[in-house]
Amino acid sequence: MPLTDDQIAKLYDKHLRAAAGQVNPVAAAHAAWEQVQRDTEEWGRQLDKFDVSNRTRRMLTVGRTPDVLRKLGAPDVPMSITSDNLAKAMSDKEDHQLPTSLLKNLTAALAEPIMVFESATRADSFVVLTELRHDSRSVMVAMTLDIIQQRMHINEITSAYKKKTKLGISDKLRTGGFSTRTKRKASHGRGQTGYNCPRCADSQRDFL
Repeated sequence: MPLTDDQIAKLYDKHLRAAAGQVNPVAAAHAAWEQVQRDTEEWGRQLDKFDVSNRTRRMLTVGRTPDVLRKLGAPDVPMSITSDNLAKAMSDKEDHQLPTSLLKNLTAALAEPIMVFESATRADSFVVLTELRHDSRSVMVAMTLDIIQQRMHINEITSAYKKKTKLGISDKLRTGGFSTRTKRKASHGRGQTGYNCPRCADSQRDFL
């Protein structure tokens, strides 16, 4: 499914800012959002063909790991999800039930997250708060970084689900379940930092 004009504008602006300092930042930004558009279309084609009843385990590629996650330390490898985990995201299980129409926007949503959390218990994992919403609840994506599946290095999306309550993330931040990071530090690498979308700073109270 093609990106909307609004999504393209936001991604282009973000990638233009991220490309500042490069030899040709405009070209770099243009290439970045074109990559997201191609990945979104290919991911949509995979979803259209996906059969939940087919229990053959396989990998589906969601797209290239976006710039914001790479700045936080994620390797530049494909983001993928197993057919089992995709089926679970679409299943009738509590906090899942995500429709295909929403999941088709997953690639673009991961390129423009609201917040990114690093698990306090697993150094190789991110939890991403996206702009996607279903049943008036935000959609979260859990990702394990740099694992090997079918002889390929990938960042594996292990779960996509609806956030339980507004208190859930705040409680985990207070108790150490997640560590959140700031945009300023993000440019210096994963060891020091995290990501907090400055464009969404005023609205984060609606999610936490």
